[in-house]
Amino acid sequence: MGSRGRRGAIRTSSSGTLPTTPANVRLLSIPTDLTPDYEQRHRAELLLLVSALVLLAVSAVPAQHGEISGAERHVFRWVNDLPDALYWPTAVVMQAGNVVAVLVAALLALAFRRYRLAIGLAVAGLGAYVVARAVKDVVQRGRPGDLLDQLHQRGGHVGGFGYVSGHAAVAFAVVTVATMWLGPRARIVTWGVAVAVAFARVYVGAHLPLDVVGGAAVGVACGAAVRILIGARRHGATRPSPKANDSLSSPRSHVGSVPAAEHPREAAG
Repeated sequence: MGSRGRRGAIRTSSSGTLPTTPANVRLLSIPTDLTPDYEQRHRAELLLLVSALVLLAVSAVPAQHGEISGAERHVFRWVNDLPDALYWPTAVVMQAGNVVAVLVAALLALAFRRYRLAIGLAVAGLGAYVVARAVKDVVQRGRPGDLLDQLHQRGGHVGGFGYVSGHAAVAFAVVTVATMWLGPRARIVTWGVAVAVAFARVYVGAHLPLDVVGGAAVGVACGAAVRILIGARRHGATRPSPKANDSLSSPRSHVGSVPAAEHPREAAG
């Protein structure tokens, strides 16, 4: 790294000097050891993907055998027996797990020029919907109305298999991708919406608790896979290339370069 001369200039290892302007000082003092550990983040996302797949497998075993444990039955009764006054709020929240919501979210991302986010939302949301349909055909667990007596079915009868919940899968997939571009408070809100979608599907009598647990696992797995594939990090920052790291670590590359204000700090999403 360069050293400061007596007359207010920065001496570089290439025997050249630069004026001690704030821009040049920033260029020559970028610490490469503060570069984010992208490999560690990559491992964390792989762990998230594997954990979601394990949760899916664990919840699928009793569902495939048509078993309803006492705990699952108790949770379903507790949620499904809540007052009817909650129906309209939950009916609104459930739409966040609709496939149409995926397209709306992707369009909003495009409107804010977050192109990587838009692609990630579309691929994760639609992918989770397709995977959920495939899991339904494999496990073939019935809906609560097929397996239990005396339940509240709100919003009309829902046909097809119950495990996994497609609404929960879509909602959790979208949130898993969206959290890369959101701040702490927004992440809490979006995860809360995904949980509310799963809760609502049990409340209206469309799914059993394991159905929404499996759906959440499918969604998180699809979202984590998309996060790995698109290679983006929070707020759209991308993984730095080896050439970029070399240019930061070499003072010679900054001599005669353009001012720092013309170098974007992170890639657009």
